Amino acid sequence: MSLFDADQDRKQKINHPISHNKIRVSYLEGRNSIVRSMTMPEVDVVRDYTHIPAKQIVNHLLALGVDVLTYRAGVDADWVDNEGLYESKFIKESHQRAKAMLQYKGSRVTSNTHVIFARMWSDGFKAFQIKGKNDSNSL
Repeated sequence: MSLFDADQDRKQKINHPISHNKIRVSYLEGRNSIVRSMTMPEVDVVRDYTHIPAKQIVNHLLALGVDVLTYRAGVDADWVDNEGLYESKFIKESHQRAKAMLQYKGSRVTSNTHVIFARMWSDGFKAFQIKGKNDSNSL
């Protein structure tokens, strides 16, 4: 941290954590940490299976800042680019399925229903908390 940054912190009365332990306590694990303050989706058990409502999953992903693609089911212009071409075969097939749902009698899908695609990848799913004694303990 530069002298300028330290001076600005004092003026703003901010104590930015710079050590691994302070970051862990302030942001990740502490009683008042940011992660513990986040709302989490509620997990229910339905017929012996765990269940999280789709709306809560989407809201959680958006709160985490995951980039998503969103299309309105009944708006053809949302699905194609300026030349009328689909971005991919997957998007084209998804659009056809959305159109079929719109035409199905008794369907609750309306033309303004949003279809959301999110892609996530992780190389370090932690089934159990891992605490290291140094800074090189990533999976």
